[in-house]
Amino acid sequence: MAGDGQGSDVLVIGCGFVGSHVVTELAAQDRPPAVLTRSQPTAEVRSKVAPGELHLGDARDAGALEQALEGVDHVVYCAGGLLPAASEAEPERSESLTLGPLLSVLDALQGRPAAKLTYISSGGTVYGEPESLPIDESAPTRPVGAYGRLHVACEEQIARRRREHGLRARALRCSTVYGEHQRPDRGQGAVVTFRDNTRISLGPTSRIQLTHFVFKPAAMEYGFILRLAYGTLECISGLTAKLAPDAMSIETPGFTVGARGTRFLVRAER
Repeated sequence: MAGDGQGSDVLVIGCGFVGSHVVTELAAQDRPPAVLTRSQPTAEVRSKVAPGELHLGDARDAGALEQALEGVDHVVYCAGGLLPAASEAEPERSESLTLGPLLSVLDALQGRPAAKLTYISSGGTVYGEPESLPIDESAPTRPVGAYGRLHVACEEQIARRRREHGLRARALRCSTVYGEHQRPDRGQGAVVTFRDNTRISLGPTSRIQLTHFVFKPAAMEYGFILRLAYGTLECISGLTAKLAPDAMSIETPGFTVGARGTRFLVRAER
């Protein structure tokens, strides 16, 4: 779907959780963007899009992409595929949903030397096991999962176009973002999905600290200790609790909960 709108100088590709926030923030700056997305945004987010500039389609569709790029000089690429756990199970599909459209965008921008690209990457997965904390942007990328490897591959494609064709581009490595517009049924919400597929969903005004995490199935090394200072959390346990139940626990100021079930709720008073 596309209309003959007034045009926008910014195109947001992908209007899921992160993309919807980019759209909302641009609208708040009186720069309502054009949007190219595979699925219909919520009514609230649609109201922030430039008039007539909501395009429903896939960036791999050359016609849809060209129409969405008309008059645009900055592309914000937020199109994601699968979440980390699903990427491990279906890496080829995850690559198709994320890298495929990005390559189409890079090809299209090659004929637009004035256009800029911002790529939303994943700071939480591209570094792998960090050598030190906090992680610096210059730290080496050593992803240990399919999701992280995919984002590194996307960044490498962008870097190559920057070197060979002068593309004006940057990558933002966002880490463990959460908030409005997330869908808890996808493992989102105030939700963190760990590499072992454990999902932690936080209630409002909650505070947690991950004190220990090891997930190395090949070496049979597991560890998962999370401390809830106050608030509530719901845990859907993953492979650590299944393969090494004694290695996982949730600590609170008053007690410790061992992971003996697949789903449980913990509450701690402030």
